[in-house]
Amino acid sequence: MKVIKVLGVLFLCGMLSGCGIISDVAYDTTDAVQTAVKKEEKQLNLKDVLTVSVNEKRELPEDFTGTVYLMFTKDDLKKGQKTNFYLNDNQLEDVQEESQDDFNIRYHHKTYFSAKKLKVNDLDNIKVVSNWPDDIVLSLRSK
Repeated sequence: MKVIKVLGVLFLCGMLSGCGIISDVAYDTTDAVQTAVKKEEKQLNLKDVLTVSVNEKRELPEDFTGTVYLMFTKDDLKKGQKTNFYLNDNQLEDVQEESQDDFNIRYHHKTYFSAKKLKVNDLDNIKVVSNWPDDIVLSLRSK
């Protein structure tokens, strides 16, 4: 009977130490993914990612020159591509598939896809006008 108890305790210790190994693997994997995402965002030259409300003016902390991208989740992508959007009275144009403007990002635990864009110079505020019912995610990408 003692042999069974000892084997049971050894088995339990083995299982508990195995859980530590699994959590280390999960931690290492999560860390590797986050590092890869940050590296990719750096290569994209993303200066900022913002959530803005439609028809609300938002000041930028500093002037921005580059391209502003309208980003949508997979669920909203087709509907967003069919909707007209204006940034400071200039209409955004569609992003062509497989171009350098066609990219995706992770933001607030969701994947967003570039759908519309507008090149800007010395932009100091943002106001998006549209009949879109929800807030909008914008990516600011320098040249």
